[in-house]
Amino acid sequence: MKKTISIVPTIVALFVVGILPFISKMNEVLKSTITAYTLFGLAGYSFLLVFLYCMQNAYQAKNKLNRHEKMYVGYFVILLIGLTLFGLTSMFYQ
Repeated sequence: MKKTISIVPTIVALFVVGILPFISKMNEVLKSTITAYTLFGLAGYSFLLVFLYCMQNAYQAKNKLNRHEKMYVGYFVILLIGLTLFGLTSMFYQ
């Protein structure tokens, strides 16, 4: 249950980023600002979640992860890498 609750903010953030282009009455600067803050917050959230999860496992001396735990950590690592690459490429193409 705790893992499902920790994944919900990522789904909400990706929904916000996905729906922003379809809102026509909002200023373009405001859209890009909301998108930037949402993606930055999502990247920070992913980093913090992976860090705390790994610290918890290290404290408990848990060396092996089962398949569900690997998928959980892998989801956030892939999200973090993807958002970092997206941020770097968008800086160069602005």
